[in-house]
Amino acid sequence: MPKVNTSIGSIFKLAIPIYIGMLSNTLVGVVDTGFMGRVGVLPQSAVGYGSLFYMVYYLMGFGFVLGAQIIIARRMGEGKLRRVGPIFINTAFVMLIYAALIILLVLLGIQTFFSLILNSEIIA
Repeated sequence: MPKVNTSIGSIFKLAIPIYIGMLSNTLVGVVDTGFMGRVGVLPQSAVGYGSLFYMVYYLMGFGFVLGAQIIIARRMGEGKLRRVGPIFINTAFVMLIYAALIILLVLLGIQTFFSLILNSEIIA
């Protein structure tokens, strides 16, 4: 079995790009909030609710793809390269269906959804 390098330096080499990616996501939210704060309180509230809606469905899809990535890495590590393709294709197919369902939800029912969960008709 190959020796795994678990030094602090190797952990930081792996963690820093992940940290920067998460920080950039947070920075986009801060910029959005600052921009919409100049427009008004109601648009800022609407962006906040919209961001929460987006993050829920984004993270569900991201979690699914991350799980598939782990399975693919395991199969590659086991040397079972022929099993990688079907996993990738199935993941892509499921994510296309997921994206289509989210698009339909947004196009057909987002107004109703927000009017049910919010007290303000202006924000919904």
